[in-house]
Amino acid sequence: MQLQQDPVLPRDINENIPVGLEQVTMHAMQKDVSKRYRSAAEMLRDLEEFRRSPDMVFEYTYFVDNEPTRFVDAVNEADFLGTAALNDNNVVANDDDDDDDDDNEKSPVIPILAGVAVAFIIAMIVGAFFIFKYLGKETGESVTVPNFVGMTVQEIKDKYNDQFNFKIEYEQSADVPAGTVISQNKGKGRVIRKTQEIVITISAGTELVEIPRLHNLSKTDAQI
Repeated sequence: MQLQQDPVLPRDINENIPVGLEQVTMHAMQKDVSKRYRSAAEMLRDLEEFRRSPDMVFEYTYFVDNEPTRFVDAVNEADFLGTAALNDNNVVANDDDDDDDDDNEKSPVIPILAGVAVAFIIAMIVGAFFIFKYLGKETGESVTVPNFVGMTVQEIKDKYNDQFNFKIEYEQSADVPAGTVISQNKGKGRVIRKTQEIVITISAGTELVEIPRLHNLSKTDAQI
């Protein structure tokens, strides 16, 4: 596919991929070897720059293809191989007359394999980047949810010491003392990731109301 078509831009698949990371990826996958990174160290320098500043944009551009895409098929396979030709049985035979010319030409296989290897490495880097940056909050140690209902906020702090990710909500209650857990959104015994949020509803106690002054008022006026 490296010979037959241009790869799809990563941001065409996922627009959330940073521009700089896309540039590094595509720069490493240029068809023209002279336009790629000259060494792994050069590419790693760009990756390190991107790691320090994910919003950066590099100066180079990518995939400015000055030549039409080259296709390889059964008709021109012999020309593509250079030193071989197909006989009547479609078996590749060496052409001795071209041996001298072949010695002066570099095989296209090595650049192609190098491009594939670099593309694979870049794909792994992109995957690791998104796993750790965007999915990191969803990974982690698994824990079993205990029963928090009936416990006070202070008891939870003393016993679990920030072992869970709590979101606290308050609700007026005449039946549950203030500061005591009324309910939780994840039931007892449920296994969750340690970073997942648990919503616990805390009693705010009985709602207080202001009693108006009724002194010297008649029963009718007081009821009004």
